[in-house]
Amino acid sequence: MKILSVSDNVLEQMENATNLTRVYGDCEILISCGDMPAHYLEYISSVLSIPLFFVRGNHDTEYEVGRPGGDNLHERLRYYRGLSMAGLEGCMVYNRESVQYTEMEMFRMVLGLGVQVFIHQLRFKRPLDVMVTHAPPRGIHDQNDRTHRGFRSFNLLISLYRPRYLIHGHVDVLDRRTQIQTRVKDTEVININPVKVLTL
Repeated sequence: MKILSVSDNVLEQMENATNLTRVYGDCEILISCGDMPAHYLEYISSVLSIPLFFVRGNHDTEYEVGRPGGDNLHERLRYYRGLSMAGLEGCMVYNRESVQYTEMEMFRMVLGLGVQVFIHQLRFKRPLDVMVTHAPPRGIHDQNDRTHRGFRSFNLLISLYRPRYLIHGHVDVLDRRTQIQTRVKDTEVININPVKVLTL
């Protein structure tokens, strides 16, 4: 399955229907790792006629009920054509607006999600396919400032649940030499900002 994943930065070429269908026409699902305008996600999903799954980023504070159209993965495990996905929204708290969490708050959410993940593993005898987050794990693709610091809870998540992939956004890649993909135990951690196609 080909997954089109986006986050953080609106790209002009993604708002061109001809370009979208030419480059991404074979993708089967759209996943947003956050900080994306609702209309942008809805446009991509509509042009490509593929379902949208998403988590909110720290700037997605004004999403309306039912927008963007799609399935919010936050603290939920969902399936699409055999692909298993779960998600956790937000980033490390820095000014106490919504969609920001302390390490302890995120730790509780990681443990809460674990019930669904363990049931999945018992039922299907295989790991979660894709863990979708906005922020990265601590020490992996993150930065030292509080706003872009990763969650240690996500390192625990990788150790406990061992998803095949953990995809995130939040951190802009301004230097091509910046590492955006890291193998941690059984998990490929990938910064997909601003766009990346994954083949599972």
